[in-house]
Amino acid sequence: MKKVSFRIRKFDKEQFLTYNIDNDASLDEEVLDFLEEEEPKGLVPIIFEEDEEFDTFSYNITDKIRLCELSNQEINAEMVLRVMRGLVLSLVDMSEYRVPLSYLVLHRNYIYINSDYEVEFICVPLEDIQDDVDVNAFLRAFVASLRFDSSENGDYVARLLSYINNTAIFSLRNMVTLIEDLMETMGVEIPEDLANEIYVDYQEVDDEDEEAIENFETETVEDVAATVDEPDEELMESVDVESADATDEKDEASEEQTVGGTEEVAEAVEQEVAEETEEAEAVEQEAAGEAEEAEAVEQEVAEEAEEAVEQEVAEEAEEAEAVEQEVAEEAEAAVEQEVAEETEAAEAVEQEVAEEAEEAEAVEQEVAEEAEEAEAV
Repeated sequence: MKKVSFRIRKFDKEQFLTYNIDNDASLDEEVLDFLEEEEPKGLVPIIFEEDEEFDTFSYNITDKIRLCELSNQEINAEMVLRVMRGLVLSLVDMSEYRVPLSYLVLHRNYIYINSDYEVEFICVPLEDIQDDVDVNAFLRAFVASLRFDSSENGDYVARLLSYINNTAIFSLRNMVTLIEDLMETMGVEIPEDLANEIYVDYQEVDDEDEEAIENFETETVEDVAATVDEPDEELMESVDVESADATDEKDEASEEQTVGGTEEVAEAVEQEVAEETEEAEAVEQEAAGEAEEAEAVEQEVAEEAEEAVEQEVAEEAEEAEAVEQEVAEEAEAAVEQEVAEETEAAEAVEQEVAEEAEEAEAVEQEVAEEAEEAEAV
């Protein structure tokens, strides 16, 4: 599937995954109608919304558990096999629904699983994103991302990976069969469902056809019996009768050859088993290495995210401190300005009082002089 981008929207306590559809994209209306009307098992229900700006697909993912969360814990064989079974059965269902696998988002962050190990995919029914899908690569990457219980025998993991890697014989239905065989071997209960039934087409036959079929079967069986019971006389006549000694020697040689052949077969089988065991161990080792690598990458990403958060917090703290300093300086400058203005105002008032006092003194002097003049008169 080609790259797609989602947005997460929250409404009250519900959470939705939203995909904006390009205006020039082509809807697969047949599949979309089927998804909206039937809401088939194995797919998160789709909500198609039309808008003037652009249309959208929305998916309610409230309280759903993402498949990638299984990689955060160590899981046992039962959980691995039940998860794998649910995953593969859901992929098988897509062929029953006639939903192209290229419409599915095969990414562990957008695949969901419930407590009954039932898997749900996100489906984006756009004809523009139809493409070849490497299901084997997806399943291989998922198995490699898991952390297995180290106290259990990991042969089942090797068998899973070995079959997934054998693209010449791989099929989803046979994968289900393999998983269920492993479940039976390990004593894991297989849920009773009809998800893995194989449906075949059939035709009704009338009485004449049924009679013809029965006659054909009877004649065929009789012909085969006659062929087996009656030896070929010409062939029997062409065979020479050997003496008793020659027959004994031939029997002894045949016995020795049979024993030798059996030993060779046993050695070959033993060699084949040893090679398969080595291959299984190599696959298991590779899976363990990939799991460790995935864990290391996850740890590195976590550390980088933590450093980024710490750096962001430090920068925000510095920025807040700078803002606080700037506010303090502005406040101090404002106070000084206000004090200066009040001081100037006080000095102006004082000057005015002094001038009024001088004027009063001048008036008093003038009055005194006028009084003296009056006495003189």
